[in-house]
Amino acid sequence: MNSTTEKEPAAKYTRSINLDPQMAERLQRVCDHLGVTVNSYLKLKIGELVSRDEITLIPKQQADQAGALLESFFRAATAASLEGEQQLELDVNERPTRKDKGPRP
Repeated sequence: MNSTTEKEPAAKYTRSINLDPQMAERLQRVCDHLGVTVNSYLKLKIGELVSRDEITLIPKQQADQAGALLESFFRAATAASLEGEQQLELDVNERPTRKDKGPRP
């Protein structure tokens, strides 16, 4: 299948709602007035509200990602620091070597 010319149909999810008779009647009147079906009206309004509320979710996701990134950084910095301390201990405990360039004075 060529992905640029053919697309697989998107999966659809069915949800049901229970409305009291007065709300169902009001909804139908509004949809009749607007010249749309109840299904299309509900999809539109749900989409508007999800988009509006999703805006509040984005900063939380970014904060969570930033927190995870900082945690990863501090773990790596701590590990590098511990490795550096171990290396420093080895360097201090090793005896310096002298390249022989002749007799010592």
